[in-house]
Amino acid sequence: MKRVIVGVILIGAWLFTGCNDDSVTQAPCPSGSAAGPALSDSIASLLLLTNNLGESWNAIDLGADSLQTEPATGLTGATPNDVEVVGHHLYIVNSGDNTISDVDLNTGKTIGCISIGASTNPWELEIDPSDSTKAWLTTYVSGEIMEIDLASRHVLRRHTIEPTLEGLWVSNTTIAVTKTAFNSSTFTYGTGYVILIRKSDLTEIHRFPVPTNPQFVFEGGDHRVHVVCTGDYGLNPGRVVRLESTFLAVRDTLVLGGAPGRAILAPNGTAYLTAFCDGLMSYDTVAFTAIHDQTNALLPGTCAGDVDLDGTRIFVADFSHDAISVLDRGSESLIGSVPVGDGPNALVIWFR
Repeated sequence: MKRVIVGVILIGAWLFTGCNDDSVTQAPCPSGSAAGPALSDSIASLLLLTNNLGESWNAIDLGADSLQTEPATGLTGATPNDVEVVGHHLYIVNSGDNTISDVDLNTGKTIGCISIGASTNPWELEIDPSDSTKAWLTTYVSGEIMEIDLASRHVLRRHTIEPTLEGLWVSNTTIAVTKTAFNSSTFTYGTGYVILIRKSDLTEIHRFPVPTNPQFVFEGGDHRVHVVCTGDYGLNPGRVVRLESTFLAVRDTLVLGGAPGRAILAPNGTAYLTAFCDGLMSYDTVAFTAIHDQTNALLPGTCAGDVDLDGTRIFVADFSHDAISVLDRGSESLIGSVPVGDGPNALVIWFR
């Protein structure tokens, strides 16, 4: 029960910790940042992961005959929540101390940190598709979007929208963010929104309501933007909506049940979604039909924190059992489990 209880608390309570200084954008890294694995150039692909409760990161060589974590374990900042990789740099969003760690994967060492500012609670990081030297970030408590220069580790621009921003999707000209409208005093949800922002001047173009608690945004196999609406972990079940190409309205809605969260798109157009403690769901993003919903989810009972995939396998961060579950993509059957640190919650595959 410890893992389930902690998972519920993390949804609402971890968000309100902060650091003390928002006057700089180049921050000292979190104390005690031990080096992680120095990753050899001979390794073709690795699964990089963070452990939310253990506040650590590690790697798994995906080409090895037997999957296991690398011997060294690196430390993150407080409450790592999201990861991205660019070149040989791993960027870790530390929601608890309002920083982004910059890790040199060749050495395993944290070489710098980006300060996001006091009481911001950075949430999701996305690399700019038109310029991989820059990234965009949402913040939950302060309700901002930020443009970040990764090389200099500086915040270039920041724009306040409203608190409870989470999901983020970036195109060459626009940004879509989600507002969950979570009320921390009553533990209830108001009307959630998708908000479209112009990249050039960060002005709001349009916003429109979506179902309860929109947390994640991605492009489906139909080349439309899909929004995962997690629901309220109770009366309002999880749904996915896809948007009109104009971004002016919801095109249609698919009820999956449970509490779907993060998603990854497979080349055949299937999206796999973490589902809190309902395992792993999936749906056809082109036909917009459910494959595995709450009633027939993969890995039932697993508290899944994140999901990623390579050519033949699906990797699921099993927060509840401190492991990475490995499924065969063809049969969707469980083929292995790799023990990792305490509370794995964010994954990214580094293809060399």
